[in-house]
Amino acid sequence: MNLQSLSLRTIVVVCAAVGVIVATGIALRMPDVYLSTTVLRSGPGVDPAPVGGWVAEATKEVFRQKALGEIIESENLYSQERLRQPMEEVLAQMRNRDISVRPLPEGAIAVWYRSEDPMQAQRVNAILSTRLRETAMEAKLQVIDGSSAADRIGPVRWRVSVAGGVAGLVLAGVLGVVRRFTRSKL
Repeated sequence: MNLQSLSLRTIVVVCAAVGVIVATGIALRMPDVYLSTTVLRSGPGVDPAPVGGWVAEATKEVFRQKALGEIIESENLYSQERLRQPMEEVLAQMRNRDISVRPLPEGAIAVWYRSEDPMQAQRVNAILSTRLRETAMEAKLQVIDGSSAADRIGPVRWRVSVAGGVAGLVLAGVLGVVRRFTRSKL
């Protein structure tokens, strides 16, 4: 195809359309991701000052390699990843991407787990929350909001499609510059 024979409008429309089509195809193949959350708070009569430290220590214990490995085995998590990667990498993925313990306002703590399976997200979140409560006994953590039914959090497919359209427009801009440059050489 000769770039010189196409109008700039045609280049822009074709590139943007191809970008949207390719990105939409990719977005449709992306798995859904679900998040289950449990909210905990220290019990009555517990001084809130040391609770953060207790929870931090308990989190380290709950996130230890052995403890998470037991959950991975019992719940058959990351089965495909375990076939291709060493267990240390699978554990790092779990720690860094799929689980979190975070402070909330008013001394509450959120524990969450994300998964492509909503039921699995809820089960694993319940296990993590229970282990955290059992490990941080001094805090007398109480469940304020139990392991929620997992909410779909992603992917946001329309954003992927829009990004593809933008990438197509950028490509069209580059082709327009190339077209103008090659025309000036003729």
